[in-house]
Amino acid sequence: MILNDIQIRKMILERDLIVDYIDLDKQIQPHGFDLTVKQVYGYVPGDSPVIDFSNELRKLPDYEPKESLNGHWFLDEGTYLIEFNEFVKIPSNMVAIGIHRSTIIRCDCLTAMGYWDAGYEGRGITRLEVGKNGLVLYRNARVTQLIFIKTDAAEELYDGVYRGEKIQKRQIPKIRDCFFRSEEGKCLSPEIYRFNPHVEKTGNCAFHPDSPSFPGKLLCEEFRPDWEEG
Repeated sequence: MILNDIQIRKMILERDLIVDYIDLDKQIQPHGFDLTVKQVYGYVPGDSPVIDFSNELRKLPDYEPKESLNGHWFLDEGTYLIEFNEFVKIPSNMVAIGIHRSTIIRCDCLTAMGYWDAGYEGRGITRLEVGKNGLVLYRNARVTQLIFIKTDAAEELYDGVYRGEKIQKRQIPKIRDCFFRSEEGKCLSPEIYRFNPHVEKTGNCAFHPDSPSFPGKLLCEEFRPDWEEG
């Protein structure tokens, strides 16, 4: 079953299916979600890449970021890689497929990306083929639509080399922004959730990600996940 806009929105707001989007209302489509451009990369000439069966000999090509001018790139005919703004986390009962938006095709361009398995998480990338007239591409432009397909839960989740790619530190509100913080700076969470048997195991904070009360939106700095650049 392909998820519709209502289901996608619910997964985003309640399960952090996608974070770091630009405009939720604009990016959600009837049966998909538009991914936006964060950075454009160009391939670096070098040795031929290598693909084998076990991935033991796998060798990927080198690429480097292209410089933008006033928030956009002038791309000549050729092949590029696009890194997305959005951080996507595919649950165990879902897969995702990326398809280029109609505007991309009409501009004599194509995008191509792999199948996203259950368990994948990260800021994905897509290949961009630019036609003979070139392309002016703006940062945050919507280029690819991600379609989510619900499946039976997978027994084994994706744990390949691309899991966690392009992860950066998440922008999470600081402790002073938490509405469980009193004017005097005291954390009121333990008092409010004192009947929650799970609280003591989560550092007396209902916003700890292990807490069943965790809304997926606010975290104290003490419990901020240690995301590293990937």
